Amino acid sequence: MLAFLVRSLRPCFTQAAFLKSKYWSHYIDIERKLFDETCTEHAKSFAKVCIQQFFEAMNKDMGMGHPHLPEKTPSEAGEEKEKLLGITDQGTMNKLLKSWHKCKPPLCLHQELFQNRNGWAGESQPLGPVSLPKREIIAYYSRV
Repeated sequence: MLAFLVRSLRPCFTQAAFLKSKYWSHYIDIERKLFDETCTEHAKSFAKVCIQQFFEAMNKDMGMGHPHLPEKTPSEAGEEKEKLLGITDQGTMNKLLKSWHKCKPPLCLHQELFQNRNGWAGESQPLGPVSLPKREIIAYYSRV
């Protein structure tokens, strides 16, 4: 009985079987690492799109709410570069972020929709109809 058991288990412990299991273990580890890196890169690019759309929408809404730009005063000699206009007041920033958080706009992944509407409903902007692509929902039922 013991001899039969040894003869039947011996092929499982050969050098070829060991190398084969080592190869597949290494392969699975590499695949898992590549998958994690791909997921991380996708999450970063998706977050970048979300952040860009948010700040572009916020800039548009700030422009709508404040049609007059601050007058430029002559600054230091030789400095003719246009400075970036941004939100400098903490209260304005909090108001915009709370308004955006309440509305939670859908992310526009289609460029043509993004150009037509900024996807963010500020307090000064009336909501209009948006033509979003229709989604099909399929349900499968099993009779078990």
